[in-house]
Amino acid sequence: MKTLQIEKIRELMMNPNQIRNMSVIAHVDHGKTTLTDSLLARAGIISESNAGKACMMDTDPKEQKMGITIKSTGVSLYYQNTVTKQESIINLIDSPGHIDFSGEVTAALRVTDGALVVVDAVEGVAVQTETVLRQACQERIRPVLVINKLDRLFSELKDDYENIYQRLVKIIAKVNSILEMHENDSIRGYTLDPSLGNVAFSSGKQCWGFTLKTFARIYSQKFSTKEETLMTKLWGDNYFNPQTKQFTSEVISINTQNKKASRSFIEFVLVPLDKYYSASSNAEIETLSKMVEKLNLSSILTSAELERLKQVDVQERIKRSMRAWLPLADAILEMVQDHLPSPKEAMKYRSLYLYEGPAGDEACAAMRECNSEGPLMVYISKMVQTEDLGRFYAFGRVFSGTISQGMKVRVQGPDYKPGSKEDLFIKTIQHTFLMMGKQHEPIESVPAGGTVLILGVDNALTKTGTLTTSETAHNIRNMKYTISPILRVAVNTPNQQDLTRLLEGLKMLQKYDPLVQVEVEENTGSYVVAGSGELHIKICLEKLNDFTHNSINIVASQPTVSYRETIAEKSSQTCLAKTENKLNHLYGTCEPLDEELGSAIVSKKINIKDINNQKMINSLVNDYSWEREDAKRIWCFGPLEKESTNCIVNQTVGIQGMPAIQPSIITAFEWCTKEGLLCDEPLRNIRFNIMDVIIHDEPAHHRSNQITPAARRLFKACQYVSEPKILEPFYLCNIKTPDERKGPIYAFLNKFLDKRRGLVLGEEYDDIFTVIQAYIPVSESFGFDQAIKSVSQGMAMPALSFSHWQAVQGNPLDPESESGKIVNEIRIRKGLNAKIPELNYYLDKL
Repeated sequence: MKTLQIEKIRELMMNPNQIRNMSVIAHVDHGKTTLTDSLLARAGIISESNAGKACMMDTDPKEQKMGITIKSTGVSLYYQNTVTKQESIINLIDSPGHIDFSGEVTAALRVTDGALVVVDAVEGVAVQTETVLRQACQERIRPVLVINKLDRLFSELKDDYENIYQRLVKIIAKVNSILEMHENDSIRGYTLDPSLGNVAFSSGKQCWGFTLKTFARIYSQKFSTKEETLMTKLWGDNYFNPQTKQFTSEVISINTQNKKASRSFIEFVLVPLDKYYSASSNAEIETLSKMVEKLNLSSILTSAELERLKQVDVQERIKRSMRAWLPLADAILEMVQDHLPSPKEAMKYRSLYLYEGPAGDEACAAMRECNSEGPLMVYISKMVQTEDLGRFYAFGRVFSGTISQGMKVRVQGPDYKPGSKEDLFIKTIQHTFLMMGKQHEPIESVPAGGTVLILGVDNALTKTGTLTTSETAHNIRNMKYTISPILRVAVNTPNQQDLTRLLEGLKMLQKYDPLVQVEVEENTGSYVVAGSGELHIKICLEKLNDFTHNSINIVASQPTVSYRETIAEKSSQTCLAKTENKLNHLYGTCEPLDEELGSAIVSKKINIKDINNQKMINSLVNDYSWEREDAKRIWCFGPLEKESTNCIVNQTVGIQGMPAIQPSIITAFEWCTKEGLLCDEPLRNIRFNIMDVIIHDEPAHHRSNQITPAARRLFKACQYVSEPKILEPFYLCNIKTPDERKGPIYAFLNKFLDKRRGLVLGEEYDDIFTVIQAYIPVSESFGFDQAIKSVSQGMAMPALSFSHWQAVQGNPLDPESESGKIVNEIRIRKGLNAKIPELNYYLDKL
């Protein structure tokens, strides 16, 4: 990168009003990374000849090989508007589009304030588009929209301009409806509208694009009208009467043959665009030359250059000529500069969401003002592998203060609580860098508003955390991922002398990937890698080999599915468990937790970290019909490492000594919600009620070694008498197919799903494709993607995304039932006794 641009970045980062932090988000193969190439070329990071094909932000060899983005990658760009001369730093993060790598999208969104949402003009809004938009709204991110692959739309719909226009309208309306559905303070009242300039149209591969501001500039002198006014005339139900030279909102006849006036967008945008595109494509140099002269492009496309265009292939000719007229990077970067918020603006509404502590303390105040002189507050959203396989950079955002080499910081992990020393480390910042794709540019310090790459804190963090210089600072809220690791593989090595290397590799894998979980199965001692899907697991296992330098033999099992346990009814009786010394009695019941409440906890609409939060109590009472006294007497939610959709309520009255045994009961609760009665799978949506207790007066007789085992048996017994169920995860499958392949796909689906507990939901038609929707159990989905591509002769594109948990039919306590067989398989795999103990194993009698 040019030294001058680096110096400009150093200079501009001192003023957060001149910074734009943005993520590029989209469904897989909608053209994010290709489009990003043009932005890099504009900044001089790659050559213009490579733009559209370099995929420069795919920094991992696996990404280049597979042709998809796996890791989110950042780059800082210097941009000066060619018209207004306004300067900005654009901190851009390109993120994956495949659903399996949604954790990387979450990590990117957390450290940015705006999003460039890319949608394929032909395929339209897809499943992952909705997912990433929902994530963006959750993180209080403001979006702008790019409708990409407009060249495909011309080739698919030929010269049916009204149909092209209506398709663009439909895409914008769909994106706006998603934003409205997930509206919050950052986007309330915010609408994506081409006439406002926050929607762009492009061909990332051919490096051209525009907003309506681009065309308003071209026509403003001709009509003697301000650009802003003209932009409103170039979209919507606005038409142009060539006889009166006036715009009108009514469709009118303009001659005796009853010819209608053209829609303005068609007349002034699509028609000249298509004419210029066709002339470029067909090498009609004479026509192109006339248009070049009319558009004042002769200094760029000289006569000699036009002659040279005859000698190159069609795609290169289109790229050069279209880019000369409508350079993609200028349109996109101007839109980003004009419509995405600066850190100074964004933190006024993002700080309260991001900060876990009180709104009035010094850390939150500094974050809200994006104050580089305040206490340091940095959120680390992901770890980035260094050239040395054993070390990692920490990538994050400076929300307040200034981070610099040599300073000492408090590294607060996700489990840190103010005033405690748990998950707290004091570290020295060794080096700070700007992330520049594959390269890293050393920089002495980064003030509030910027993104930063840090060396020196990787051994204090597993994945994420907060860096601060304030001893009173609370954590910045941990991220909430939209998908869970629902596929698992057991890994091991047959050579015991290689076990240390395997463990080191697993530790590095845990850091490398935001979503992956590495666990040890207690009964078998197997090491388990849990991921979000088949592709995610495949990449993780390949990366594990990389981390062990491919020097050991790693044996991986076939993928298995994560399940959950729940209950269908309230306990049929009050259960009793006595301590081993028989001196303490615990009585309890359980009941199903409302599914909507469980979803609200998972999405963090309800803050369960502060159980005395009046807002949470009111929500439980008003929205979920809880008794107020019960809502005020929740002890905790759990399990902490999973979805935390279970809770304990203390319903005892007037019992002395409850505070003394409460921690022991909570320990048992955390244990039991991680490992349920049926097959040691986590519990979901269960409320446990402590109804009564008898506590011995002497503290020596009610210590944790007595209370915790009894409480564990109590919770298991409660689950036993409440109609236990096993839950399996389901995918929503969207199959986008040309109409002529519908028949073979339906024939396959009906046969495939009939014996696999799946269900075809229906279909939608969107002018070009039919989208067939179905539910399919995750456990039955292996190989589904390839099967659909095979029966459709490669013309259909299936997209699988996690949908919901669903109870398997039958009584799981009956080994002959469908659910009983699944429970039995899991118990055997985990090394448990095949038979679930009888109720009296857990339940005591008076």
